[in-house]
Amino acid sequence: MADDVTASVQSQFGRAAADYATSSVHAQGESLARIVELTAPKKTWEALDVATGAGHTAAIFAPHVASMIASDITDEMLHQVCRRTDNMHFFGAYDSARELDQIYGAIDIAWAVDFSAQGANSDWLIPNRIYESGLYGVPVIARKDTTTGQRVEELGMGWSFAEPFGANVETFLSELDVKDYDRTVSTLMAGGSDPVITKKPEGAWTPAIYDAMKK
Repeated sequence: MADDVTASVQSQFGRAAADYATSSVHAQGESLARIVELTAPKKTWEALDVATGAGHTAAIFAPHVASMIASDITDEMLHQVCRRTDNMHFFGAYDSARELDQIYGAIDIAWAVDFSAQGANSDWLIPNRIYESGLYGVPVIARKDTTTGQRVEELGMGWSFAEPFGANVETFLSELDVKDYDRTVSTLMAGGSDPVITKKPEGAWTPAIYDAMKK
């Protein structure tokens, strides 16, 4: 059954890969430049974009980092990504049933914001990242007043921010400390017989970014 679903997704998005690559909605959204501004990537970094699609987020980060890794289950999408950049690497489709733990085990916070237009499906959609992050115990950043933001607040599985969204996220990242992060992970583990996660992530948290911002 899982193989059938994967094949169906690959077929559907594979046919549309070139359209996603040239879509103005996906390629020219204001959020792309804002993500780079908030993150302030460095040339020494290695960056990872999970479920990259046509790679617009990965592409805008690539010039600012040493290496950009983009992953997706659809090969045609990844070929679109690699055509545009020299420092992106295509390792083939990832196996969501076997490799997500490795991917999410290497990150501290997941970006669960898929927002292109207010009043449209951006208000009510819930990206796969919110389910995957909950499964692997990675706190998420979400946009307030969306369905994703509401779920994050209800479950205590991360943080949601209202407008001015970019400025609020920037302030949050500059002040986040280990205790706050650990408290959110503990919330994910709580839940009696039905916790969101069953063990604390190992090796994901690093205070390096926080410490650097405090200097």
